[in-house]
Amino acid sequence: MKITRLRTVVVDLPIEPAIVSAIFAIRSTSCILCFLETDQGLVGEGLVHAINGLRVKVLHEMVRSLEPLVLGLDLTLGGSVNARAWKELNFLGYEGVTIQALAGIDMALWDLRGKAAELNVSRLIGAVRLEAPVYASGGLWLSSSIDELQREAADFIAAGFRAVKMRVAPGKPDAMVARVRAVREAIGPDIGLMVDANQQLSVPEAIHLGRALEPFELSPNCDIHRCRLGKDRIPRIAAILLRAGNSVRRLKRMFRPVAGASSPPGSPLVSGFILRLGSGARRCASGSRCGH
Repeated sequence: MKITRLRTVVVDLPIEPAIVSAIFAIRSTSCILCFLETDQGLVGEGLVHAINGLRVKVLHEMVRSLEPLVLGLDLTLGGSVNARAWKELNFLGYEGVTIQALAGIDMALWDLRGKAAELNVSRLIGAVRLEAPVYASGGLWLSSSIDELQREAADFIAAGFRAVKMRVAPGKPDAMVARVRAVREAIGPDIGLMVDANQQLSVPEAIHLGRALEPFELSPNCDIHRCRLGKDRIPRIAAILLRAGNSVRRLKRMFRPVAGASSPPGSPLVSGFILRLGSGARRCASGSRCGH
């Protein structure tokens, strides 16, 4: 089986009302859909995305520029794509738009392998378990009032979720504590509660807010990627398990923020987007100290 074409489609999905994080208001997401067509009729599907339509053309052109790497490719030699791409991308670097574009191709290759083998990709690479815990992440934004937060959180629990994630922001610690307290009251003590500052806390802010949130028994999900100086101090000062990685595009950088951090065995310290990591996510997925 050989790949005959890379087909791409750009779609823009409006988000109404806009959702507000500590970084910006998200009004739309633009997806570049990647389709790898073959001479036997199978099609592998992948995607990459941008927020609010920003740099979509750049990302799309980057994806299109990778087509020569897959044209005529024997699917059983799919690993050669990353090897050759790594050399081609050397001049531009292995961060940001280059790796994100490559991840879309890589995702489509894995989808194609799974379809050819008639296996779910998790089984194809060697599944570890049949079930995995999940948490509700599509809500509890900064744009919600406290009453709205409590209603949303209650709805998540009614839908069967056993953990939820809410957003916090720098600059208003008392207001953030009040919002976290309200959600904890709405879901009760037995539901997992995580907070996400979207990498916007400085080290002093993370320590201050972390201490203030200790009474609410948070689960690990604080992204500390922005805290470049002193980040190793945070796990020792605040009794909250931390997680990092959502803004990282290379695995070795994902592990730097949590090097030396201590937590109970098996506690997830690292999270990442497969959209940004591609095949590298397989190495993370096999480790007990990685989360989703």
